[in-house]
Amino acid sequence: MESMYERALKFITDTNLVDTFKDRCLKITSDTVNMGWGFHDQLYETYYSYIEV
Repeated sequence: MESMYERALKFITDTNLVDTFKDRCLKITSDTVNMGWGFHDQLYETYYSYIEV
């Protein structure tokens, strides 16, 4: 799941679609706050490494 999220973010940034998908990508990250095993932390880190550079 984490690798697919990263692939999607990479595609979004590579094709200059950040403005279109930024809010949705952040919501996906925010929706995982109460999930365990570091899942949210990984998505958060991935989001900020691609979108909020």
